[in-house]
This record gives sequence, C-alpha cells and structure tokens, in this order.
Amino acid sequence: MANLKSGATEFKAINPQREKLQVDGNTAIDVGRVTLQGTRYGGQESSGEYRYMNVWVKRQGQWQMLANQITRISK
Repeated sequence: MANLKSGATEFKAINPQREKLQVDGNTAIDVGRVTLQGTRYGGQESSGEYRYMNVWVKRQGQWQMLANQITRISK
C-alpha cells in the first residue's frame, strides 16, 4: 500500500484473461493470464505478460482474496 501511495507502484492498464475458475464450497481458485501496460512496480518498469493464480475464500457471505501469485512470462 505504501508503494501505491508514494507512486512507486502505478498501474495504467490491467487486462486479465481468465483461463480456469474452480469453486469448491467456500474456496475458489482463479488461474489465467494478465497483460500489464505502462506499469511500474516498486519504481521499475513492469509492463508485459504474466500468469496469475488467486485463491479466494467465502467468509460471512463475502469473497476475500486469501493468496495471490503472479509470474512474468518469459519470451
């Protein structure tokens, strides 16, 4: 959050493409690709293609992200 507030991390465009969503009871796993454009993370240029996985859990009727993983796809 401090990086976002300071401007060291900035997102211009985030374009996700979900490839698989699996829900089992109160747990969901979302896997896909995301294209980041004009992006800085921690002050460094980070535009490109990434693969992601998010794990969600439903608590008190609302979905909350439990874990997030993102890895740049090498060309």
